[in-house]
Amino acid sequence: MAPAAPLFRLAAFATIPSLLLTAASRLASTPNSNPLTYLNLPASGIFPTRSAASSSSSDRCAAALLSDTTAGGEGESLIFPNARLVNSSAGFIECTGQWLVFEGVPEGWRFGVRGVKVGGSLGLEKGAVVEKVEVGIGYILPDSTFTAIQTDTATVSHPYGSFGAGYAAGPFNLTAEVVPGESRSALATTSCATVAEQPQMVIDLWVSLSHEQIEFDDMQPHAGSVSDVSVGLDVTWERCES
Repeated sequence: MAPAAPLFRLAAFATIPSLLLTAASRLASTPNSNPLTYLNLPASGIFPTRSAASSSSSDRCAAALLSDTTAGGEGESLIFPNARLVNSSAGFIECTGQWLVFEGVPEGWRFGVRGVKVGGSLGLEKGAVVEKVEVGIGYILPDSTFTAIQTDTATVSHPYGSFGAGYAAGPFNLTAEVVPGESRSALATTSCATVAEQPQMVIDLWVSLSHEQIEFDDMQPHAGSVSDVSVGLDVTWERCES
């Protein structure tokens, strides 16, 4: 009669496939690093491509999902191709209330936005200044009340053009840390994803241009242009407490 030890080893090896399947299922339930991969575009009112959003020229704040899968790319971001300032000495881009409705976020996970990446095309005459770039992150309860939990903000003041520096026409990219809004002491997170309910949030975008004197007797308004503004999210994921 064969010894029992080999049978025990066979039984142990037989459990390996099930362990691998369990590990694979856990891995499959780990969220993607970029939450914008989970966007429900129709529910969010977001166009699938930049060109589709551009064709909606009557909507200045039409947003599209922009994907950059090149080496070193930032992945998915939101782009606002119709929101632009052209040869303006003073003006602003204001796109508020862009709803983000997510689907397919693994159950039992939530995320919080800790930083934003803002990019686009920029050109500044000497004396023209980007006065402020601001992104608001509003967290919404995913129920029939759509109650705002908290709005955190990322703000950069005078990132380009100060002291007559100008900015040669071309791309720009900046990052900004998100800080708690509304006198709160901590950054917010989305609600926990469940089978029945998925996270929702609102994005607000603000970019303003101004101008300044570059010489004592300089009274000319100096112009700048900004276009193709995009917003990417830097987030942290965490498991919800059971």
